[in-house]
Amino acid sequence: NDVPPGQRIGCGYIVRDNKGIEIASTSTWFDSVEILAPAQGSSLRVLMEITVPMLHPGYYSLTPSVSSIPEGEGPVIQDRILNAFIFEVTTTQQIVTPIRLSTHFSVLTRESSEHNFGGSL
Repeated sequence: NDVPPGQRIGCGYIVRDNKGIEIASTSTWFDSVEILAPAQGSSLRVLMEITVPMLHPGYYSLTPSVSSIPEGEGPVIQDRILNAFIFEVTTTQQIVTPIRLSTHFSVLTRESSEHNFGGSL
């Protein structure tokens, strides 16, 4: 309500583990997505589709937020819902670190590559 129509606003989230440690976050501001505050009495909806990497089993929370972005300044939090979503991750695969990133591996040999590996593989 305190944000003038046409001013830039941002939406984002923070994901924390059960110890409260931030493990991921982003916002429209970081991703250069421009959203302008609607006219008084109007509304808008922002949908976020999040691809979650394989997480260590346990409980996690997601805190969404909305910020205003005054001209020439960084984001100013207008509203957030702490721990709005709490979810449990279970898995049958062994994950020993907090997250397991989706990774594509390529294997190169000296015969098939122009790279000098500088040692034995």
